[in-house]
Amino acid sequence: MSRFVSRQPRDSGWFIVALASALLFCAPGCHLILPEVSPQPQVHNLFPQLSRVAVAPLFNQNDEPTLDGRRFSLGCFAELRAIPDFEVVPLGVVERAVISRAVERSRAGEARGPAGILGVDAVVVGSVTDDSPYKPPRCGLRVEWYTANAGFYEILAGCGWPWGTPAAEFIPPPLVYEAETALARTPMAT
Repeated sequence: MSRFVSRQPRDSGWFIVALASALLFCAPGCHLILPEVSPQPQVHNLFPQLSRVAVAPLFNQNDEPTLDGRRFSLGCFAELRAIPDFEVVPLGVVERAVISRAVERSRAGEARGPAGILGVDAVVVGSVTDDSPYKPPRCGLRVEWYTANAGFYEILAGCGWPWGTPAAEFIPPPLVYEAETALARTPMAT
């Protein structure tokens, strides 16, 4: 009579413990092995009639008197230039036009002056309201667009966002507040 020896399968608990500890060990550094993929927002021009723009040097309304508004203007220039639907006039050309014609940019009528001189559809005028390079770094800008054609209607904040659709829940709350405030001010002005 032969004897059958039945072997019990070995306990695989050690394998599970080893796998769990390897996962815990790698978890903090997994982004080095498996990169995190985040979609980049696609920005485009919502108003094709405003395709050629100029960025005027930004004013300094910050507490720091040595802040250079030109540096922030170059940043705005670079960001607008990255959008494929815009043709942006170089900042040096805008500065020469503003200085040579002694254009005042404090009121809307004068802010449109460089648009006619440069042959652009819109001029971006604004100021730096806050800037801190310390952690957390922050920057505050107040920017207004003035069209060469005074007949264009004002573009309210929040224009172009998916209002009234399921995607509306993803609109940033500060933009919702700004859009609602601008909408409330419109009837008050008339």
